[in-house]
Amino acid sequence: MSYIKNNVKFEVVKDNKAVWEHFFGKFIQTNNEGFSVTKVFCENNEYILKKDQIIEMLIYTPKGVYSLECKILKQTENGYEISFPLTARHSQRREYLRVDIQTKIKADFIFDGDKKTFEGLTADICAGGLSFDIDYKIDNCKEINIDLVLNEKNIQTKGELVYSIPVNKNGKIYFHTGIVMTTLRKEDIAYITDVCFKYIGNA
Repeated sequence: MSYIKNNVKFEVVKDNKAVWEHFFGKFIQTNNEGFSVTKVFCENNEYILKKDQIIEMLIYTPKGVYSLECKILKQTENGYEISFPLTARHSQRREYLRVDIQTKIKADFIFDGDKKTFEGLTADICAGGLSFDIDYKIDNCKEINIDLVLNEKNIQTKGELVYSIPVNKNGKIYFHTGIVMTTLRKEDIAYITDVCFKYIGNA
């Protein structure tokens, strides 16, 4: 499981009626029983995990989404001790079908006292997130606002940065940047999933 490393971000999704709430934490270190991880937050709201609770943890990589089921062993001052994965697999959930659709996107990255805006095309997209190539590294941003146009439908959502890695394209360095879309309505998730499956069918 080379995708599990210190400081790698993971997601825990909580179903909340019309939307799914997306909580994020990071791996701290590996120990004898499993992993130490941070507390999990959705913006400033903490999701309190309980001892013996089984959680699904999603890890986003350029090779796709990995799904782990882990058990909460105990709460610590900085977060939690969790078990080694009870199950681990490349996620097969429909909403994580990722296809190489290039569509218009505007992304505002909010930093302390600063903002950067990217306007361009996605490299790929699924109903869980998207990626694009940009000529600077995104790191430590406080907020991400996404404005996406998909088949002339405008979709707006907040986002969470999951990776920004250097890639060489025709001799120039870009940063392949992955974003999880965190405030999509369930109807938007269903719409994006449908578009992705139709794209595969027409490919």
